[in-house]
Order: sequence, then C-alpha cells, then structure tokens
Amino acid sequence: MMILRRIARATLFAAALLLAASPARAREVVDMSGRTITLPADIHRVYGAFSSAVAIMAAIAPDLLAGSYFDTTPDLARFLPPGFAALPRLSVSGIQTTNPEQLMAAGIDLGVVLDGTGLSEQVRATMARLGRPAVAVAAERLEQYPATFRFLGAVLQRPERGEALARYLEETGARVAAALRDLPDGQRPRVYYAESPDGLQSQCDGSARAEVIGLAGGRNVLHCAAANSFAATATMTAETVLLLDPDVILVRFPRTATMFLTEPRWQTLAAVRSRRVLVVPSLPFNWMDRPPSYMRIMGVQWLAGRLHPDRYRIDLPAETRAFFRLFFGVALTDADLHLLFAGTAAP
Repeated sequence: MMILRRIARATLFAAALLLAASPARAREVVDMSGRTITLPADIHRVYGAFSSAVAIMAAIAPDLLAGSYFDTTPDLARFLPPGFAALPRLSVSGIQTTNPEQLMAAGIDLGVVLDGTGLSEQVRATMARLGRPAVAVAAERLEQYPATFRFLGAVLQRPERGEALARYLEETGARVAAALRDLPDGQRPRVYYAESPDGLQSQCDGSARAEVIGLAGGRNVLHCAAANSFAATATMTAETVLLLDPDVILVRFPRTATMFLTEPRWQTLAAVRSRRVLVVPSLPFNWMDRPPSYMRIMGVQWLAGRLHPDRYRIDLPAETRAFFRLFFGVALTDADLHLLFAGTAAP
C-alpha cells in the first residue's frame, strides 16, 4: 500500500511538471493569408523567414529574433537595436533557405513568412515538420505595413508597439500624399531606377519594388504592359536607357552613379547633364528595394523632398532622427547622418 501511494504521488508530481512545462493557454489567430494558426502561449524566439521578415522583426520585437540574413558590418550595426549584430547568421544558399537543424538549435517558437510567395509555402511546410507554427504577414506594398505591424503586435502581445509603428507609417504617408495631391503629370519628373551595378536592370512602373517613385511624385519611365506585381524586373540595353532619357536616375550602388556621370556614352542623358543622379540611402536596410520594407516610408520622404522641395518641405535630418528613435531605439549622431546621406547625390 505504501509503495502504491508513493507511485501515485510520483505520478501526480510528474503530471504536474508536464502541465507546468506545457503552454498555459494556446491562442488561435487568423493570419494575413486567411489561415487559422495556433500559437503557443509564450513566444520567446521568432524566425523571420527572408530579409523582409527579419527587417519587420527588427522594428517590432528585435529581442525575439532568432537570427538574421544580414552581414552585420559596423556601419550597419550602429543603425540597429542593440544586440542585432550578435544574432546568428542564418544560412543562405542562392535564395534564402530554411535550415531545420539551425532553427531547432535556435529554439524557435514561431516563424514569420511573407504572404503570397511560393518560398513561404516551403517554409511553412518545414516549420510544420518541426512542430512549429508560422504566421504570414503582408509586406508587398508599403500601404500594407500598418496592418502588418498591428497584426504582429497582437501576435507577440505588444499591441502598443505595433500601433505606434503603424500610426507613424499612416500619418507620414498621408502627409506626403497631401503635399503632392493634384500634382499635374507634367510636373512629375521622369525617373529611371538603375537597380543593378551596370545600371541596366530596372523595375517596371507597376512593380512594388519601385513604388517609391510614384509615391514621391515621380513617374517611372519604364512602363511595362501588364506588369503589376511585387517584382517586375526588366533588363535594358544602353540604347533603351538613352531613348528613355530620364530626368532623374536613382541607383542602388554609388559606383553606378559614378559610371553614369563619367562614361562618355551617358553624357547626353538629361539626368546626367543636370547631375540628378541620386544614390538611394541604404542603412540599415535600403530605403527603396532589396529588401523592400517599411524603410520605403523614409525613401518616399527623401525622394519627395528632392523632386518637389517646393511642395514637400522636410527637415530630413530631424525626421530621420525621429524615425530611427521610434523604429530602432537609436539616437543618431551627426556622424551617423553624414554616413546615411554621404554619396546620395551627384558630387
């Protein structure tokens, strides 16, 4: 009888330990792809699948990130939350890939994927095999980010944080739109986006990757029939760029700006003659593309101020400081601002 009582007590104690170790209350949410997802009660480690998801988590809950796809240079680290530079480097092979062993070693509780991509479906399948849920967020267009931050604020039980980020995006976007309202097409500069180092890869006017141009009051010179998607990449010839003859050229790489400004074949371009070749700011993440993220709100303000200084009057250093303080908890110095904007215009 005594032995039976001891066995009973041991069984009850073991059951109590299992109960204490299990989630106190799992939650169900409908993610931004419309799927019902069961979340653990406690979320301590989050896997951001793809660079855009890592960027989202860097703003709303950097302390929960399990890893990063970014090579964290000293220049990058100074613009991001403390601890980001120490995150494990997630494996990348050609495209951003999911390494199951790496994810399990990181102790992830949740994955964040992007809605509407085939790669996200692959990640979901991998997460399911690991017994971990994944939620999808909408991150194709800048206008989707307020809802994304509110959704993740609810998922991660940080609603105030999600709301603060969402409201900044909404209010700032509305302010730029109001300044450019009723802007005639004839006053919208014709802009070419040179996405590749050689300047010959670009994005069509319907591509989300180039939406900063239109939101900032420009016209993308590269019009493509039926191109209205996340990425509508086009490879150009030098002759085509010369025929397009843009008023402004945006480039991702400083060396591309140097190429346009110095090589003889480009000297007839209106943008080159007026020295309106602009390097898009790229810290901590590119302000326009690759990865496309909420940093586009800063890209819109920066470009609107360059294209329409009479309509959109902005104290860009002050606005940049306010943005980085809110999104990353970073107080920018004058040296930081110099690094951000050095080389963003033709010398």
